[in-house]
Amino acid sequence: PKPETPFQWLGMEPIQEHYRKQDRIKSRVRRGVRFKYHACETSFMEAVFSRGDRSLCDVLERAWRYGARFDGWEEHFALDAWNRAFQDEGIDPEFFAYTDYDPEGRLPWDSVDSRVNRRWLSQELKRALTEATLSICGPSDCHGCAPFARECVKGIVNETTEVVEKMCIETAVELTRNNRVAAAEMLGLSRQSLYSKLRRYGLGDLGPEEGAAD
Repeated sequence: PKPETPFQWLGMEPIQEHYRKQDRIKSRVRRGVRFKYHACETSFMEAVFSRGDRSLCDVLERAWRYGARFDGWEEHFALDAWNRAFQDEGIDPEFFAYTDYDPEGRLPWDSVDSRVNRRWLSQELKRALTEATLSICGPSDCHGCAPFARECVKGIVNETTEVVEKMCIETAVELTRNNRVAAAEMLGLSRQSLYSKLRRYGLGDLGPEEGAAD
């Protein structure tokens, strides 16, 4: 659950439940299929800091002093440092990760205005819990999620997304020294999807086989 989304009021499922679901999926994946997933402890820490308040500032600094570095990478994730920091600051991380917030109450991030309509987010949560859906936003079908919604459906946000996507692809290709397989892996794309986007944005030279990929 992340702030400014319909699920911001709901706590994360317990780590044990995530392990159970991951094990269930892994046991049913066919041979030749690669199942990629996040480490549960990392996801837990993301939930804590996504849903926490300013009291976590001291925890963050203390964990850093205890040696926490580059924790987004599993091989560098220092769980002991984080647990020690939480304990020393007298803060229970499970409160922030697992607690359901009152839709009518104040949230730790209310001081930040994303301009997304809070009532709309609440309605979206109710729809999600009943498995209801809305039609796709478009020039003739705006759901009024925010003051900028009508500009969004005109394509402004879509254009911004394309700019960011192009920059990410350019960076991945540069970091992998134009190794298309490694770049696709870095971006979480199939090679065919990467080739398609390279053609779309006019990035690099594609060979005959790559240029024909869809």
